[in-house]
Amino acid sequence: MNTRDCYRVLGVPLSAGAVEVRTAYRSLLKSLHPDLAGSEAACERLERVITAYRTLCTTSPHLVKFPEATPSASDRYAPPRSFDLFELGALVRDAARPDRRAFAVRCLANTRKRAALGFIKQALFDESDLVVKEAVKALRLFHVTSCSGELAAVYHHGSEDVRREVLVSVEHSNSVSRFATVLRLGMQDQSPELRSKAVRLFTLAKRARAAETMGVRS
Repeated sequence: MNTRDCYRVLGVPLSAGAVEVRTAYRSLLKSLHPDLAGSEAACERLERVITAYRTLCTTSPHLVKFPEATPSASDRYAPPRSFDLFELGALVRDAARPDRRAFAVRCLANTRKRAALGFIKQALFDESDLVVKEAVKALRLFHVTSCSGELAAVYHHGSEDVRREVLVSVEHSNSVSRFATVLRLGMQDQSPELRSKAVRLFTLAKRARAAETMGVRS
């Protein structure tokens, strides 16, 4: 995609400055987001918009600055001021380097906005363990139990490090019993450490359910 095509896809004139280009890009990300648009045509157009913007960022780096390295501990969860949810979501989906995608996931988690959950859940199925682990950690900040199915899938296909991170997230959840599928997978894990942890969590969940039942009867 050449420069002229990039400007055309973003719907701005060739004379547009950095602010106008970024504004158009953010507006298109929001209007074409799958959760809002939903159509196949919108998804295809979204792909072209992201490609156009990335191309312009390469040929004209003053338009946007991507994080070049993993952030330090002091700014680990500090999102860059120039990014909004949809830009961060685009980074999670489209950034070439795993550390950039992981950085975007951390930034999304830091927003604490429910709208960020969709992007974080997408990152659960990233090809990089670094990104997947960041997504699993991010879910802890939202205290959600609605992602039990996704975490079970991640556990089933994940590396030992990823599986360990999933069990830690289950342990920190408000309702361990909601993650029964994860715990059943964990109790069959080849790793003695993970198997033991899953058994312990399953026992705690069983006791919690029994206590709830006793409370209802009384």
